[in-house]
Amino acid sequence: MASDNDSGTFWGSLINHCHRIMPLIDWTRSHPDNIHHFCSAFGIDAGWQHYLHNLSAATSDTGKSILPKHLRLVANSLSASGEFVGLNAKGMARQRKHASVSSPFVQACFSNPGSSFLKAAKSGVMDNLQGNLDALAWGNCLPMGTSGQFDIIYSEK
Repeated sequence: MASDNDSGTFWGSLINHCHRIMPLIDWTRSHPDNIHHFCSAFGIDAGWQHYLHNLSAATSDTGKSILPKHLRLVANSLSASGEFVGLNAKGMARQRKHASVSSPFVQACFSNPGSSFLKAAKSGVMDNLQGNLDALAWGNCLPMGTSGQFDIIYSEK
């Protein structure tokens, strides 16, 4: 079973090796930990629910209160392509590639800026700097949401 490291095959292999003890397993609590394996076994909708539940549990464990609609927004944006992507440079690159969006500036923010800009320049890639991260980096209002200006007031109480 150690050779079954391919995404999605490990859970299937594990199930195949557990036939004799299947009646003893609590299937309401048994599932793969890896979101890709989970989606492969149960589908993207079940994976989305599982991810949202785990995200909600993880954030509540920190003692922070986050609106459920914001957690759903994270789950939606990370699974917009039909499969979950990581919230890291590689995941963002996969998401941009799927959406056919070129944004060397965002890539530079997540990884080595010098090589990102050089690679973009050599490829003749253009970035119109219209994303949220672009706007924040340049001190502009976000292109989505209310984009309202506000003051931060500090009270020493």
